[in-house]
Amino acid sequence: MSQVGLTMTEGAPEGSPPPRKRGKAVVWIALLVVIGLLVVAMWFAYSTVMKAAPDYEGEGTGSVIVKIEPGQSIASIGGTLAEKDVVMSSEAFVDAASDDPKARSIQAGVFQMRLQMSAQAALDLLTDPTNKAGVVIIPEGTRANRVAEIASQATGVPLEDYEAVISDPSDIGLPTWAKNHVEGFLFPATYDFEPGTPAATQFKAMVTKFKQVAAEINLERQAAAVGQTPYAILTIASILEAESQPGDFAKVARVIYNRLACTLPACKSEYIQGRLQMDSTINYAQNSSDLNLSAEELGADGPYNTHKNKGLPPTPINNPGAAAIEAALNPADGDWLYFVSDRSFTKFSDTFEEQKEAEQKWRESTGQ
Repeated sequence: MSQVGLTMTEGAPEGSPPPRKRGKAVVWIALLVVIGLLVVAMWFAYSTVMKAAPDYEGEGTGSVIVKIEPGQSIASIGGTLAEKDVVMSSEAFVDAASDDPKARSIQAGVFQMRLQMSAQAALDLLTDPTNKAGVVIIPEGTRANRVAEIASQATGVPLEDYEAVISDPSDIGLPTWAKNHVEGFLFPATYDFEPGTPAATQFKAMVTKFKQVAAEINLERQAAAVGQTPYAILTIASILEAESQPGDFAKVARVIYNRLACTLPACKSEYIQGRLQMDSTINYAQNSSDLNLSAEELGADGPYNTHKNKGLPPTPINNPGAAAIEAALNPADGDWLYFVSDRSFTKFSDTFEEQKEAEQKWRESTGQ
């Protein structure tokens, strides 16, 4: 046997066959199979997960009402939008929402949407608080006739429907002591009505809100504790809203109490003698907001002229908020009979002479 042959077989078991060259081919085939499987898996992932969901382009056209229910998930909202043809697919909306943090601010309510919008455009509308349909925002101190205008504009219900309820509010759940008069009981708040909700239903919701707040602050019990009826407290609160700023509510309430009681010497010696002398009550009767009433207006007859009549006007003169009601129940301590209350100037006085000086300083500070 040659030396070469001995070298090549050294260490191999006696009688073993030589290694086969096809082993490398098997390895390459297995590697190609694995690569092929990876390619198939990546294609499947792209086609099922990474590929963009069907979506419209642009801002859409036309108009459609969409209602989002409380607790509705993003996927469910997407389904609602797709059913209404606002978006092409629920998946497109979910994708847009997952990439936009403001999606978390979507609230329940009724929204004015457009047809065939891009998912992002739909998301932008749903997160725009001014886009909610049927949202009725009533500021503190709003008169009932203005509440009707605001609600009519927001819900599309004719203004005359609200006026009919104001004329006969017997079916909206007013308290028994409300004298069947709606003013004062349409509580200032933000309400979310579906477009077309009947005027009586809307007003009833506002009255219900008033009752909730009144119960929370124990209005009837607290009114009795300060020697007033709840209706008188509501009337005083409405005057506070019309005459002063929230920071002055409690002090103006004391002015009203001092004038009603008229036990201070200045009240008896001057023309006050139980008269509130509030321009706001005359303005209410005239449905105006005039800061400079004429002598004729100040001297006109009528139950709301508190320059001529003693005591409170016969009804509230607007719809006050909780802060004004609380202040009417808890007036500040003081002997004031007069006041000037403005955003940039406030002065409370015990006598008419002090009041004239305060009014002059107010005119100088405001350029009146």
